[in-house]
Amino acid sequence: ADVAQVTEAGQVITYTYTVTNTGEVTLTGLEVNDDKLGAITLAATTLAPGASTSGTATYTVTQSDIDAGLDIVNVASVSSEEEATDSATETVDVNGSALVDITKVADVAQVTEAGQVITYTYTITNTGEVTLTGLAVNDDKLGAITLAATTLAPGASTSGTWA
Repeated sequence: ADVAQVTEAGQVITYTYTVTNTGEVTLTGLEVNDDKLGAITLAATTLAPGASTSGTATYTVTQSDIDAGLDIVNVASVSSEEEATDSATETVDVNGSALVDITKVADVAQVTEAGQVITYTYTITNTGEVTLTGLAVNDDKLGAITLAATTLAPGASTSGTWA
């Protein structure tokens, strides 16, 4: 891969695949398949012993790649009609982590009578490096809590109340 780390959606990773015939017979019908990018077009599909060929493919980083904060791992496999096979794995680090902090505050410290209303305020802060989408808060006793925003940029906060 032409980069070791990506940081934003839309960034393009160019992968170069090089196949070298390290055997003693000519290889025919060479194919390279990448588990994410599919079939890779090689400059040559027949290789004499000691010869090499290559091909390139690109991958555009998606927002879901960034939001997940998981490495982009591609596995490429080569095969030939002579049953020569090999595989290689390439990992590109996604610099981003999804972290969230939630606080719950009740407006009273002690309940003294039936019918007393307690208002709970929930504050959610995005403490990670990626935008969080589809935020939802569920309290085991109160159920779903409506938030002011369900998408949070890094460092942003939102809140919701329940009474």
